[in-house]
Amino acid sequence: MFLGNLGLFLAALCTWACAPPPAPKILWLWERPEDVRFLANNPVVNNPDRFQAAVLAGTLRLRKTGRTTGLERLPRQQSVALPPDMPQIAVVRIESLPDVRSELNEDLRRQTAATILHWTRRERGYVEVQIDYDATLRERSFYKALLNDLRNGLPNDIPLSVTALASWCLGDRWLGETPVDDAVPMLFEMDLDAQRIRRFLNEGKDFNEPLCRQSYGLSTYEPWPKLKKGRRLFLFHPRPWDHATLNSLRISE
Repeated sequence: MFLGNLGLFLAALCTWACAPPPAPKILWLWERPEDVRFLANNPVVNNPDRFQAAVLAGTLRLRKTGRTTGLERLPRQQSVALPPDMPQIAVVRIESLPDVRSELNEDLRRQTAATILHWTRRERGYVEVQIDYDATLRERSFYKALLNDLRNGLPNDIPLSVTALASWCLGDRWLGETPVDDAVPMLFEMDLDAQRIRRFLNEGKDFNEPLCRQSYGLSTYEPWPKLKKGRRLFLFHPRPWDHATLNSLRISE
């Protein structure tokens, strides 16, 4: 009887003490002045295991100038103020203009990879690198090769993630051919897919692509579908973050 009670006690204790820590909530800090030092004064959310920052390091535009296809580099210009020791994820946005999509070549890919690796080098202190690129079907081979270049160039202990159109995470399984550690399904501004994907998630179903089962990309201005517990929440706000906006999301539990 004693051993049985001891077992129950230990099981209850482990339920409390052995539970995994809450998944972090990650604020996307886009190209505008951002000051989230208010997090340091919030007794609920100032734990670095709870909140992180995904900071736009810069934007790369693949474009043509005359007959030449080139790379326009736009490093971040706006200030960012964070609490001490808040983990930072470096985000690089890639945009391609329609007139270059048939001319994405190896030289342009290598220039793109070299710039990203320069912007996200280890001494900047980033804990992860994330690529935001809404690659079309025609651009996928370029994108997959670029991600391989980045994985080979990044330190082994730095995860590589991407933002993903929600449709990529359902029937379109090409992400499994890439070396990324996480694909963040974007559950806002989904256009024609919005109703179908929200209904799919609200029915308790999950994405077919395993890489899309670790995180969610959400916004402050659209309703959230039903979410699985234990996943990272990447949060987008169209204006600078403030204490009231963050608290209104009720995500600090």
